[in-house]
Amino acid sequence: MLFLCASAALQYFDPMALFSTRNSSSVWVLAFLGAAGAALSAQACGGDDGGSSETSGTPTSTTSSQGGAGPSTGGNGNTGGDGGSTSSNSGGGGGGVGGGSSQVDCGLEAQGPVPDLQLTPISTNLDRPVFVTAAPGDNERLFVVEQEGRVRVIVNGVLQGAPFIDISALTDQPGQVDEFGLLSMVFHPDYATNGRFFLFYSDSDASVVSEFARSANDPNVASPGVVQTILNFPGAVGQHYGAMMAFAEDGYLFVSSGDRGDSSTSQDIDDIHGKLLRLDVDDVDTAPPGNLPGGHPLVWNYGLRNSWRFSIDRCTQDLYISDVGGNWEEVNIEPPNTGHRNYGWPIADQGTECTTGTCAVVAHNHNSGDCSIVGGYVYRGTGIPNMNGRYIYGDSCSLRIRSFRWGGGDTVALEEELTDNLNSDGTLQYMTSFGEDNVGNLYVLDLAGGLYRIDAQQ
Repeated sequence: MLFLCASAALQYFDPMALFSTRNSSSVWVLAFLGAAGAALSAQACGGDDGGSSETSGTPTSTTSSQGGAGPSTGGNGNTGGDGGSTSSNSGGGGGGVGGGSSQVDCGLEAQGPVPDLQLTPISTNLDRPVFVTAAPGDNERLFVVEQEGRVRVIVNGVLQGAPFIDISALTDQPGQVDEFGLLSMVFHPDYATNGRFFLFYSDSDASVVSEFARSANDPNVASPGVVQTILNFPGAVGQHYGAMMAFAEDGYLFVSSGDRGDSSTSQDIDDIHGKLLRLDVDDVDTAPPGNLPGGHPLVWNYGLRNSWRFSIDRCTQDLYISDVGGNWEEVNIEPPNTGHRNYGWPIADQGTECTTGTCAVVAHNHNSGDCSIVGGYVYRGTGIPNMNGRYIYGDSCSLRIRSFRWGGGDTVALEEELTDNLNSDGTLQYMTSFGEDNVGNLYVLDLAGGLYRIDAQQ
């Protein structure tokens, strides 16, 4: 299995680590160190540098258009020979991938318990899937990252035979307990017009963020060549690579870096490991204004162990940073345009009761079977009553899926475990990631090959 974790029979994946020098080609070069072993990301509670105050980020707008309606993923199409139904239960017949509404209502907020739910299989014929996403403006396709180096395309519920892109030649093939391979992708906000997207991949020598381009003739195919290298992390490879990427509303790219198994790097603001980075893909030689002063120019936050998955709430722009911890699995939350925070690893691995830095908003210790948090998304779809505004996340060891709604600061409401409701511990073998489409539907990936949508039962 992909991840290395001190849990039962499953072995875990634990991303990322980065170091800083700069080479002659003006690419930020990051050297790895690492310790094998550990779960897919490590978390810690942390502190800030005296920066911004936390606010709830309550939305003021009521609706946010996410593009026109498209065909549902449901219907009669199979999923590349998987044989399972992919009928949509998300939106009651609207358009777009997953069948949800073509609008996200930012005025909706959950007020009570969620209804009966199900994990609807979209495909069970994938190969070590670790991430799923949709391209801006495209409600017909889902793009699934396979660890061995391919991005697969699901068009209106049907898994395409040919990959969108295959970069397996650029990576080592992953073994059972390492984190090599293709780990995540992100589309440029203007992808619909410029065709730009970015991949994070790793092998025994380096971890890299590179830009690629969509084919000019076929939306299901990308050009195979690297357009430019955004980040390069050469050196001996260990665990904790981070590997998540997301564009903020200001157009700058967030990238998580793990501590490479060397916890001392996380508190060193001159070292790029154990951080949340912020960079400009249009000017890779210049750090964006507003990053943490006094340290490495790409650092936004520090004191992280391994933030395998983080996300940005599409309505409030609040940043939800999950971090796989030594003793606690944490969810850290910060309002937009704040940053400069120390999330505490390794000096304050104390969950919500930390004594140094900015504490986690929600945390789970390892006594109940959790050991490797998988960060998710704030649900902003319209098909599941009392789900809107809830942050949905899980754990790869316990296969639990949980939810809560953030109220600002350390206030949370409507904490509700969804494991039994979704039968996640009976359906999944190894949870690798959550994903979100353009209409707000949420998905769960299983390393064993499955992609599932979270739906209300009909």
